[in-house]
Amino acid sequence: MYGTGQFCAAVHPKPAVLSRTTLRKPIYMAAGFVLTPVGLLLPRKAPDMTPDEIAQLPYRPCVGVMLVNADGHVFVGQRRDRDQDAWQMPQGGVEKGEHAEVAALRELEEETGIPPSSVTVVAQTEGWLPYDLPVDLVPNIWKGQFRGQEQKWFLLRFHGSDDEINLDTEHPEFSDWRWLPVHDLVDNIVPFKREVYTAVVNAFADHFANA
Repeated sequence: MYGTGQFCAAVHPKPAVLSRTTLRKPIYMAAGFVLTPVGLLLPRKAPDMTPDEIAQLPYRPCVGVMLVNADGHVFVGQRRDRDQDAWQMPQGGVEKGEHAEVAALRELEEETGIPPSSVTVVAQTEGWLPYDLPVDLVPNIWKGQFRGQEQKWFLLRFHGSDDEINLDTEHPEFSDWRWLPVHDLVDNIVPFKREVYTAVVNAFADHFANA
């Protein structure tokens, strides 16, 4: 999930009109906002970073879940913080001291409502697959501390029913969901994630018939 483990994109709240007499400057500045002369509360843009500065940043440890149903189709969700299509598989950050598989099952339930009892872990990638954020996003995501994410991916077989899927979670990540054929997956993903998604599909290709 974004914030508690999830990718990973800048959120731009709808501007709110406020009175300068009812909002103290330290409060909104500490929250990362600026108040314009006409009373619009807008997110404060982080300072730009150079490519050399970004190259020195580490990757954020993250897990990803390829959830496959009985038809061999893959679960994808539409991110809530996008005005256009931005489908992705469940993913999120690994908490300190947390085992990657435990993190994957936790993230799946937090983002989709699907409990561990409704899935079987089939496989995992041998290593961690990195991807870089677009340069203009790096300063505004995770306080500019990471250049992107490196992900351990898990292939899970879903043996529950679709009515178990509930996007109205404590911290909603997705606004919609669907099952996609594997061959349609990569083309529906935001461009900067397509390389890592291709690697995930290739890593699990031998399991699709049995997933």
